[in-house]
Amino acid sequence: MVELPLNMLYTISLLSALSATAIAQSYRLTDTYTPANFFSKFDFFTAPDPTHGFVTYVDYNTALSSRLIPSSGVANWGVDQSTTLSPTGPGRRSIRLTSKARYNKGLFIADIQHMPDSTCGSWPAFWMLGQTGTWPQSGELDILEGVNRQTTNLISAHTKTGCTVSGAGQTATLQTNNCAVPFSTTGCSNSDPRTSSYGNGFNAQGGGVYAIDWTSAAIKVWFFPRANIPQSIRNGNPNPTADFGTPTANFQGSCNIDQQFYDMAIVFDTTFCGDWAGQTYQSAACPMSAGKDSWASCNAFVAGNPGAFGQQYWYINYIKTYAQSSAARVQQDLAPEESAAPRMDGNITGLPLAMGRAGAERKRAVRFGEQ
Repeated sequence: MVELPLNMLYTISLLSALSATAIAQSYRLTDTYTPANFFSKFDFFTAPDPTHGFVTYVDYNTALSSRLIPSSGVANWGVDQSTTLSPTGPGRRSIRLTSKARYNKGLFIADIQHMPDSTCGSWPAFWMLGQTGTWPQSGELDILEGVNRQTTNLISAHTKTGCTVSGAGQTATLQTNNCAVPFSTTGCSNSDPRTSSYGNGFNAQGGGVYAIDWTSAAIKVWFFPRANIPQSIRNGNPNPTADFGTPTANFQGSCNIDQQFYDMAIVFDTTFCGDWAGQTYQSAACPMSAGKDSWASCNAFVAGNPGAFGQQYWYINYIKTYAQSSAARVQQDLAPEESAAPRMDGNITGLPLAMGRAGAERKRAVRFGEQ
């Protein structure tokens, strides 16, 4: 038997401990958005839509009095579904929320029961948007987004120059790999082939969980349908390395994550037509108006068909944010930083310059926008 020197035994023991720490990586809860506190943790955006949609964003009091929010104490909101409008006048009333907290890395778990469905003219999104500088100075991550009759989710990122991704290590199909807005307004995008990931298919099976693990090395996004939510999430102790599996989208490659994504807010919105839904309205086989182009036909449909938007609502069970726990502190000291604590800064006053880019569930009885 070969007897190892004491210092070598110590080194082996330390490496073994570090390896065990990596495997047993855990996270601590840093913030929770619940139905009871949900709207108090967001600002209501009421400026004109940066994506030129046929929409009028309203404040909290207006949303509550007009029943876009059906009652206080719920994380449930929709759009006006009762008013017939002029296609050349103000757009349909809706809500755009921007979190008061600003984040810099972390693990985010969003349990969404219902999202706006796949309806002509609609453009719903759950995303994160950098609040420093002019867009896309501090980045944008589109987690759940689509338009018109779209049936699958598109996960995208938008940055300043110098960020490309490889598309490796993910289940979604890479559509474009250059995230830089100067290169393309579409950013780097990934299409999830599962119809359960978006719109009608998402709602039909009770929604699910979107998880985002944002570190200095990569931003990874997972979607878990309701029946396949990992046990670590169900237990309240999420651990991507334990049971999340391969991410749906993996933003990693020739991209300095820390320089491209920072001071991010959580955003929910539902707009109509505009730069994406309006331009692709005709190609989605949506109803066209005689003598009108795609964009004008979209506005006309949204204006004249309030009843089409009864399923254009969000219902959130919770959002939780996590940071890597102190149990992995030794590993953090000796390796590149992973999932550092989200920094939550005070709200930026004024309108941010970074405002944006171009089992079957029973139908809910709530009628949004009706007195």
